[in-house]
Amino acid sequence: MAFGDTITITINSVAKVLNKINQDGYTSEYLLRDTDREFSLTIRNSRDKTVVNGFRQERHYVTFSETIYAVTDVSPQYVRVMSGTILYDKTDTKASALLSFVGFVDFLTSANMGKMLDFES
Repeated sequence: MAFGDTITITINSVAKVLNKINQDGYTSEYLLRDTDREFSLTIRNSRDKTVVNGFRQERHYVTFSETIYAVTDVSPQYVRVMSGTILYDKTDTKASALLSFVGFVDFLTSANMGKMLDFES
């Protein structure tokens, strides 16, 4: 089953609807271009070539980027990129792995992300 033709990402209470612009094999790309910025989301799935304990690992990767265009010739352009990778042994149960991954995502609260941006570790 695939993701839909659109994906909505809410930023500062504003829904951004990204349209699927490409899907080939195990990768989908989504894009939204506004007047002053663009948003991009890529979802990739693969089986690693690396063998761990006799089994290949599965890798699931998502990256989201926001490019804020330069308003004038002297103002800078900004690019923000967020990404995450899920890597687990093919023999692991998806249900157990999912519990760990959801726990990790729940850790990424606004407060914890703010601490990271302040270089806390």
